[in-house]
Amino acid sequence: VDSQVLKPNSWCSCLALSMSQTSNHAREVSDFQGRPLKHIAEEIWILLKITVPMMFRLYILCAFDRLTVAIVGHYDATPDHISGALLGKMYSNITGLSVGIGLALGISTLVSQNHGRGADHENGKVLWQCIKVLTPAFIFSAAAALLSKPLLAAIGQPAGVLTPCQ
Repeated sequence: VDSQVLKPNSWCSCLALSMSQTSNHAREVSDFQGRPLKHIAEEIWILLKITVPMMFRLYILCAFDRLTVAIVGHYDATPDHISGALLGKMYSNITGLSVGIGLALGISTLVSQNHGRGADHENGKVLWQCIKVLTPAFIFSAAAALLSKPLLAAIGQPAGVLTPCQ
């Protein structure tokens, strides 16, 4: 399939282009029959260079969660305060951190793809889309944080843990 003949707006042409690229990829892979382990090792190395920094960042975030709880438990042994800190940490992770990280991970993928295809100039558009996507997420998270006491009370959380939670 000649990719220059295809119209970029047609879904059929996109499918045909994808299929032609897949068959080209199959021919490239078949060229590696003499040294498949080297090819696999190169692919694994590329994946590790991408994933290890991201995994390290997420491990650090989890470690700080545990450290926060340990500090509260060390300096204030009141059971309601420890329970409130744990409930607050869980609530902020669900309503804020997980939303922000989930959306930001998708944006980093788009920036990487732009860089990989030599279109770094389009990353400004991605940043603008990031702002447009994360603004409602921030508003949701801020509202959830400000309304945490009444929301948690409405679902039956004990009153003693609500003040330390907020």
